[in-house]
Amino acid sequence: MMLERAVSGALAVSRRRAQALLAEGTLVRLRRGVVVGACVAERAAADARLRHDIRLRMMLLCFPDCVGSHESAALVRGLPLLDIPAWAIGTRTRGAWRGGGVMRIRVAPLPAHHLAVADTARCTTAPRTVVDIARSTSLRHATVVGDAALRGHCTRGELEQAFDDCSAWFDLGKARKALDFFDPRSESALESVSRVIIDERGLPLPTPQVEVQLDARTTYRVDFMWETQRVIGEADGLAKYDVQGALRAEKLRQERLERLGFTVVRWTWREMLVDTDETVARLRCALRC
Repeated sequence: MMLERAVSGALAVSRRRAQALLAEGTLVRLRRGVVVGACVAERAAADARLRHDIRLRMMLLCFPDCVGSHESAALVRGLPLLDIPAWAIGTRTRGAWRGGGVMRIRVAPLPAHHLAVADTARCTTAPRTVVDIARSTSLRHATVVGDAALRGHCTRGELEQAFDDCSAWFDLGKARKALDFFDPRSESALESVSRVIIDERGLPLPTPQVEVQLDARTTYRVDFMWETQRVIGEADGLAKYDVQGALRAEKLRQERLERLGFTVVRWTWREMLVDTDETVARLRCALRC
């Protein structure tokens, strides 16, 4: 992606040839003054992450005083999201808020220690990104990002520092609740959002990623454990069953756990997010609450 006026120099072609590349469709004009290769634009039509990345980089080209923030900063850092916005999100320190189209630009302080570069894109640091998302979205969305950030992108202390930095600028009541809820032991977006829904429905919170000793040589690690009730919860993203024999191995694993006296409750993305009432009812039955 580049500014249209820079095409000749970047590709070492004449201005006439640059115009011809646009006319023949080798380059595509995203908006006035910004172009991208047609092959990239074509891939983006079927790839929401790439499409968002293109919109973010277009925004950064058009507004040099802006940095990627919120969900856009999370995506460029490789953090998971519950939903990918249809627009790029940025922040700058002055000027007007911008909305509509494929960009949203917010105005807020940006201390130097909240700024970074990820995958060549100007963006907020991981801690600031998490705090911004936690204060502007639901607990479900924030927990998916926050759990993942604590698994390798930042420490809880760094999150707390970013929260303190922002406390004089924003109403952070919602963010405070989210930060307290984050748990890096949740190893997937489904596990993270499952914890939130379990809490929303008034069920006791389980312990994530518990090891169960089957025998002297075999230890299983389960997604969730309610130890008092001897109930195990397994959040199945289904990708693990793509490997041949994985489904049978998982069935045998469950049978062994049940022989130890555990009740195993499983759910998929759809069961937890769409068929929520039914899934929660199964959990209540198992937990007897």
